[in-house]
Amino acid sequence: MNFELERIIHILNPWLTKPNSLREEIIKKLPSNYIKRKIIDEQAYKWNDASKIHLIIGTRQVGKSTVIWKYLEENKKRVLFLNCEEPLIIDWCTSSALFFDDVKELLKQIDVIFFEEAQNLNNAGLFFKGLIDLKLGIPILVTGSSSYHLHSKTRESLAGRATRYTMTQFSLEELTPPPFEPSMASWKKIAKDIIEKQICFGSYPAVWFSENKENELYDLIEAFIIRDASDLFKIKYVNSFRQLLKLISWQIGNLVNYSEWSGIIGVDNNTTKHYVEILEETGIVKIIYPYVGGKRAEITSSPNVYFADTGLRNAFERRFLPLDERSDRGPLFENWVVAELSKILPHDVDIKFWRTKSGSEADFVLLQGMNLAGMEVKCTALDRGKISKSSRSFIEAYNPKYFYIINRGYEGEENISNTKVMYLKPESILKIKEKFGKV
Repeated sequence: MNFELERIIHILNPWLTKPNSLREEIIKKLPSNYIKRKIIDEQAYKWNDASKIHLIIGTRQVGKSTVIWKYLEENKKRVLFLNCEEPLIIDWCTSSALFFDDVKELLKQIDVIFFEEAQNLNNAGLFFKGLIDLKLGIPILVTGSSSYHLHSKTRESLAGRATRYTMTQFSLEELTPPPFEPSMASWKKIAKDIIEKQICFGSYPAVWFSENKENELYDLIEAFIIRDASDLFKIKYVNSFRQLLKLISWQIGNLVNYSEWSGIIGVDNNTTKHYVEILEETGIVKIIYPYVGGKRAEITSSPNVYFADTGLRNAFERRFLPLDERSDRGPLFENWVVAELSKILPHDVDIKFWRTKSGSEADFVLLQGMNLAGMEVKCTALDRGKISKSSRSFIEAYNPKYFYIINRGYEGEENISNTKVMYLKPESILKIKEKFGKV
């Protein structure tokens, strides 16, 4: 280990020479308004396993590093922290064997190694595989800003050697006070206010707590487009990439038309598809594919597109009006629902949509093995139970156990044949989670 690298390590880890400062230094890295993330309950118990790499993936600024520092602080873990944006750290993390030889003396002083922004490493998958095979004897935690880039480098190399968790922006579940009590008027008021704020500004942690949410969102856009798109993904036509994002923001909830989009942004079909794949893999947009249950009249090709965060979508529109003052409130509310479902449902639940050539549709279809549910999303406030002809068509075709109607005014239940139809207000969306098994 050369002198410059040793200096960097001690700058990043001052507690190596001053062990009593560890807790104080970690607390400095935590926000004063920390909100507990569900990853702590769902994944942290796995992080003591030294036989696997533990990957936490997600878009930039969703709080990946913060949750690791919180875990370290709560569990009093001595850590070796390595920021993989540092050129000397990148050069160091090329040979697993040489890395192990350099740190083997440090292993007596630490309980865990934390690699931050690991997508910057060359051959990350092979490097981490090598560390596992060398049996360091302590857990290794890894965060990566880009699921697309990091997954491509680790998926095959770490088969069977890694746990993976994709972090999202704050969910309603995380933002509302526990316990989940939609029947309480005070809880309901808090939840409604949070949802209104989510729909308008999204749920990125930095945006959520910012005094200037619009500017924070604009900065996020530029960081993603300029830094990630041009530098990380080597996108040649950055202006076309930006145009594509704006185009998607205008067409949320609509069928993807690659030919039309290619003509508008001025690149070929394959390039447009590649850009959309990047946006989906990095968690910026959500592509919802059609559910095909074997009926001949079903649409089987084009998917729908939404943003993973409604605040980011509104930033591309440059409009942050409250929901009821918007002409696009229907698609925007639908976008919030699919974004929230993606956060709260187990990872093995597929979210799809159903549409027939005659125009019948279910906004979303939730599929987990043989567990099937349909959903209609209405931005209006119903005053009683009222199921549309389209929703009834889906129920008659598939006889799902549950069919949900998300609306802003009425809650209740009714049965249609063997299907329980549940009318839910948005603040009760967590009830849907109860019907699906955990991962």
